[in-house]
Amino acid sequence: MTDAIGLVLAEYPGMRAIGAAENSDAWIIGLDFAASTSEHPVPGTPSIAVDKTSGVLHSLTPGTDEFWHYMTGARKVPIPQV
Repeated sequence: MTDAIGLVLAEYPGMRAIGAAENSDAWIIGLDFAASTSEHPVPGTPSIAVDKTSGVLHSLTPGTDEFWHYMTGARKVPIPQV
């Protein structure tokens, strides 16, 4: 999970991980702006799936095939403290 978060944050500078989930295929990382002080993410901030086998990042846009593939069966998990 920590490696997945690192991959996502390297691709999305200025963001921070605020939520996480997983299914059998991927870690799913929810992002918000690093400077945000709100408890709730800014609407429209990305969620990114990191494929557990390949490490490939997939932007999860609601309604797309990737969204359904990676979100189906996903369960919320705690974000590791690093």
